[in-house]
Amino acid sequence: TFKIQYDSAVTAIVKIHGELDYQVHEHFKVSLAANYRKFTLASSKEPWHRPNFDFKTSAFYKIGDKIRFHTDIMGYSQRKALDGMGEAKDLDGIIDLNFGIDYSFSNAFTAYFNFNNILAQEYEYWNNYPRQGFHVMGGVKLNLF
Repeated sequence: TFKIQYDSAVTAIVKIHGELDYQVHEHFKVSLAANYRKFTLASSKEPWHRPNFDFKTSAFYKIGDKIRFHTDIMGYSQRKALDGMGEAKDLDGIIDLNFGIDYSFSNAFTAYFNFNNILAQEYEYWNNYPRQGFHVMGGVKLNLF
């Protein structure tokens, strides 16, 4: 179960966002995005479940017109949450590594496989809602327009 907690008073968030992209033709791209936040709360003790820092770095490599590899690494700093007794607890920082491959049969039809949480980390972004461990997802994409 969970309890919704509103901070009805004025809350200030200072956010610094940075992003870098590097691309070579249409076949290779690397990007990095990062956020830093400073929360000033009027009535709550903590910005529950909100990290002060997060980042995502992504890369893709395309071979010809058919095969595309992609990977990303996401990270979140430690967050605060309320336990079942209403006490503050720390949620560990997170590093999540993912990899995927797409194969385009045509402009309209693509098959894909994604390998998620490759490090098989057991973590909770939200308190008491564990993230799935390592898992594989596959499917097809159909572009009608």
